[in-house]
Amino acid sequence: MTYGNDLTELAPVQEAGGSIKTSDRVERYLPWLAGIAILVPLLILIRLIADSSLAVPFADEFNLVPLIQKMNSHTLTFSDLTAQHNEHRVLFPLLVMLTLADISEWHISWEIVVNVVFAVLSLGLLLRLVWQTFPGLRWQRWALAVVFAWVVFSPDQWENWLWGWQLSWYLTVLGALATVTILAAPAPLSKVRFGVAAVAAAVADYSLAGGVMAWLSGLIVLFCRGEKAVWKWAWIALAALIAAPYYYHYHRPKPSYGSISYALEHPVAYVKYVVAFLGGALSSSPALAEVGAVVLVFVFIASCAYLVARDRALLPRLAPWIGLAFFAASSAALSGIGRLELGSGQAVSSRYATIGLLFLLATFVVALIALEKLLAERPQLFMIATAALTVVLGGLVIAGYPSGLQEGEEFPKMSNYESCVYSAPSATAPCLEEGYPPSPKYAFEQIQYLRKIHWAGF
Repeated sequence: MTYGNDLTELAPVQEAGGSIKTSDRVERYLPWLAGIAILVPLLILIRLIADSSLAVPFADEFNLVPLIQKMNSHTLTFSDLTAQHNEHRVLFPLLVMLTLADISEWHISWEIVVNVVFAVLSLGLLLRLVWQTFPGLRWQRWALAVVFAWVVFSPDQWENWLWGWQLSWYLTVLGALATVTILAAPAPLSKVRFGVAAVAAAVADYSLAGGVMAWLSGLIVLFCRGEKAVWKWAWIALAALIAAPYYYHYHRPKPSYGSISYALEHPVAYVKYVVAFLGGALSSSPALAEVGAVVLVFVFIASCAYLVARDRALLPRLAPWIGLAFFAASSAALSGIGRLELGSGQAVSSRYATIGLLFLLATFVVALIALEKLLAERPQLFMIATAALTVVLGGLVIAGYPSGLQEGEEFPKMSNYESCVYSAPSATAPCLEEGYPPSPKYAFEQIQYLRKIHWAGF
């Protein structure tokens, strides 16, 4: 049996006698008011980027210079693009960054602009899912749109916003979101949609190590929608075919990085790491992140269990949110295996909030669906509960803005980093110790090449 061909049947539209009505004037201006509220966090973010983003290479970004050199000498190969970087194979981010570098003579700010564009597209996909999930609740959808925008554009992700190399994170999230959104669309699944979803999963897979979980998230959506077995087996076959080369000649960056045995030897630390990762979108404090994540996990599991027990026909409606929650949770589990040696405090790094926020938003939506089912006969109470939860989530997210903005403004720790990189006379320049600790000499060699071709502002 196939579910999800008309999701409007799964969400009761409240009508006369139990409706939630607003005045015609409010109805008319609601999209405009919501649009303004959505633009505010985006404008705050743009201001942070304009003031604090890096225009010169930093850390891993120095590794792009040899590829630029090969590109300019026409010796760049596919193996160069698929080579392992730490635990990752960043094929698609490299393609984007090298294309931008070629067009702009490597104005790194172009990468940061693309990061914002990817985030805007991701928000668009999230809102598409919200509209699909709550077809009969107009004001709730716009309220969620506003809160989701404040979460997606949060400065708590300052590391990813201000550093062009972090394009990988936004491309991975966009790929995973596209996979889930396409497969969860109300219309019957077609070959074209199936193929586009597979391409999106491949993009996520070859952007970050955790991107491989987009394939499993897609499979979860197919199962929850009750799709035919042929679609599921075809998805599994494609996933195996595309994901398998990722692990060809794969090696761990360090003996304990990516070591399952190391995680098994430190189970408490591992659990703390995964939990802190999932709660990082709520707080940069490990302790608060862990508490927040425990609450989120409990709410998510309890809400899903309640809904499935009450009515299994709700599974198609839950499908995309279960898929996104799984993607975030499994990414946290993989990151824990890969980086546990660095300590559980590393799990609340600002870069991880970009993926962790998916679990936060998925939990929020699933909880609202559970409330809608629980309070089906009391629409006014449902309206009050929805408003209260939205305000709480919005308040928690906005409370993190000041610290995110402050940390972003202090990045990197060396205040004159950019001017020092531009004028560095040798590998002993202090900014190279800050910008590429493994080998300042290597960083200086890349700077010399950039000076030679006058790229990246040199």
